[in-house]
Amino acid sequence: MPMNTASDLIERHGLNAPSIALLENRTVSIWGPIDDLVAKRTIEDILYLDHENPGKPITLQIFSPGGSVSAGLAILDTCRNVKSSVNTIGIGTCASMAAVLLICAGDKGCRYVTEHADLMLHQPRSSLSGDATSIEAVAQKILRTKDVLEGLIADASGMTRAEASRLCDRDTWLEPEEAIALGLVDRIVGKNREEA
Repeated sequence: MPMNTASDLIERHGLNAPSIALLENRTVSIWGPIDDLVAKRTIEDILYLDHENPGKPITLQIFSPGGSVSAGLAILDTCRNVKSSVNTIGIGTCASMAAVLLICAGDKGCRYVTEHADLMLHQPRSSLSGDATSIEAVAQKILRTKDVLEGLIADASGMTRAEASRLCDRDTWLEPEEAIALGLVDRIVGKNREEA
């Protein structure tokens, strides 16, 4: 993979100087809803940084209401399959799939939140429509996805599957201290706090 210059990054992403500076400091940002295009950009940036300097930590900062589970899982799989360790930092709201990324994409001990961040976990959702057979197939897919997400959260936090399932049973909002107590994240960073 060829080295990207600042002009290459500007052309590829339409990046401004602050965005380029973040990438040069090995920081990838997810801001806003997670969809296929956000996943593509995020994965490209992570793979580029890992190729540029394998083994050097990458920071994934997240401020997102969530979004596509399949796009989020593609980002998660990428984070888990690079040589570089991944630090996650939750800024503002990390809800739904964004919270799963914050919890599960970061290496244990390297999952941070800012002091005013909040997390929200819940069951996967879908707008069902169509005939009975199609609705049944979608419902089965949602149940499989629910099981996968709860398993990921349980593994990353040390919770049992039953505890993760109860946590995700409905919209559950968590303050940083609550998320730390549950093993979902490791530390608070920011003003008067330890830096990541």
